[in-house]
Amino acid sequence: VGLTPNDLRSERIRSHEIGYVGHYRPWQLQVDAKLFYDQMDHYIGSTEVAGAYQPRNSGSLEVRGGDLQLDWQPTPAIRLSAQYARVFLSTSPELNLVDKDVRDSAPRDNFSLLARYDLGQGWTASTGVYHSGRIIGLNGGDPTEAFTRVDARLARRWTLQGNEVEAAVVGQSLGEDYSEFRPEHRFSRRVYGSLSLAW
Repeated sequence: VGLTPNDLRSERIRSHEIGYVGHYRPWQLQVDAKLFYDQMDHYIGSTEVAGAYQPRNSGSLEVRGGDLQLDWQPTPAIRLSAQYARVFLSTSPELNLVDKDVRDSAPRDNFSLLARYDLGQGWTASTGVYHSGRIIGLNGGDPTEAFTRVDARLARRWTLQGNEVEAAVVGQSLGEDYSEFRPEHRFSRRVYGSLSLAW
């Protein structure tokens, strides 16, 4: 059950971003970098009143950070990419009184590494490593510890009667198990195959 007060104000967000995109052809390298700063006023949180959740304006928060992406293709058969993001959240004292988890609701660090290799004769192999820092989920979420996930894929494409066919074997979460939002929402290792036909 929820109750909406008549004096509830809309959230207001002001976003600022500066970025750089570069392509260095002699090295076959692409760079995408950005810095950002967002400010939210009249943040809408919720409090419990007589067993019902009531939204209310709860102060303000600031989000600042940066993101860097690199894409490198040293040969036609090899492609490597990397991404890193760092985020800082700060909240007003008024917001902390209502929901102190907001300042920890985004991971401080995120990164990913991706590699793809063309083996020839329609075969490709790829792998990815993904890392997410610790967060506390909003709206009833629990603390989620930092985790690193590893995926891999082996595929082959060929033509059958003029149609493109792809068969693949995929492995997900090949490292340790991890949780998201709640401890019981666990993701473990799994391997599966797929077959697709385009016409």
